Amino acid sequence: MGAQLEFCTEVIKALKNGGAHLDFRTREGMTALHKAVRCRNHTALRTLLDLGASTDYKDSRGLTPLYHSAMVGGDPYCCELLLHDYAKVGCIDENGWQEIHQACRYGHVQHLEHLLFYGADMTAQNASGNTALHVCALYNQESCARVLLFRGASKEIRNYNSQTAFQVAIIAGNFELAEIIKTHKESDVVPFRETPSYTKRRRIVGAGGLSSPRLLQRSASDNNLKSESRPSYPPVPSLRGL
Repeated sequence: MGAQLEFCTEVIKALKNGGAHLDFRTREGMTALHKAVRCRNHTALRTLLDLGASTDYKDSRGLTPLYHSAMVGGDPYCCELLLHDYAKVGCIDENGWQEIHQACRYGHVQHLEHLLFYGADMTAQNASGNTALHVCALYNQESCARVLLFRGASKEIRNYNSQTAFQVAIIAGNFELAEIIKTHKESDVVPFRETPSYTKRRRIVGAGGLSSPRLLQRSASDNNLKSESRPSYPPVPSLRGL
């Protein structure tokens, strides 16, 4: 609840100092980081990360906070914060969609830029064989398509219906985007020349007063995460988590 407040820093710190479990999961498997991202609350997100919350716990659908950030959009600083804190890229949902697919589906251009900069795979295909560029063609997301092409996305990859992104755009009636894809040249590609930056802080148990006086047991969180259609995902804490 604290992670969903507008002015939350002191509340979250007080809860942490009182022994709150930073990575506690709800019945839906969401941690406070998931909630902060869903509310587009970069202040809560930054505070939780500073206190040592893990970036890579998965909810009952197997989705990380970074994946939710790509879906809900909002302040792209949330996406950047997670990536800067070693959030893993390439989380896959039940339909084979990754963060990069969702960013393109909803037209979150700056999120897409951050994901690409931190190593998102432009060739990754979902359950239909669609790459991020296919998704742009299907949902008529011109800005995202331009970013992908600018960064070197392949126009030749075919989905499982043997369709290129250009053909998907034509079938979807997105003719202007189809023309952009068709006329793009390899000479227009500009790859990233910088390297991603990551936080240098060290979260060592017992240092800085961030550790709990007792070992935090996973049983302190709700572990009744059941899915009838697919196996549940074990939480995967960051190396920098508690």
